[in-house]
Amino acid sequence: MDISIQRGLNDKVYEKRKAAALDVEKTVREFAATDDVKKLHHVIAQLCELAASPHAISRSGAIMGLAAASFVPSRSHLGLALIGINERN
Repeated sequence: MDISIQRGLNDKVYEKRKAAALDVEKTVREFAATDDVKKLHHVIAQLCELAASPHAISRSGAIMGLAAASFVPSRSHLGLALIGINERN
């Protein structure tokens, strides 16, 4: 995931986190369209790490990013990547 997206998800301003979450959705759509499973799993893993942050703003941004990623059509491998979240925890 791009560093600017990560910074946006960690921002205190809600609108910046929202814009970063939309960028996550675009990124995940691109990876899903090209069937780049490795990059897709990497983005989901980064969001999961961010969700485990001790900072509430970071957790909120991660949840927004995961929610945005979930809007990608189900024909992709996103479902398998999201199932991996439960296996890690």
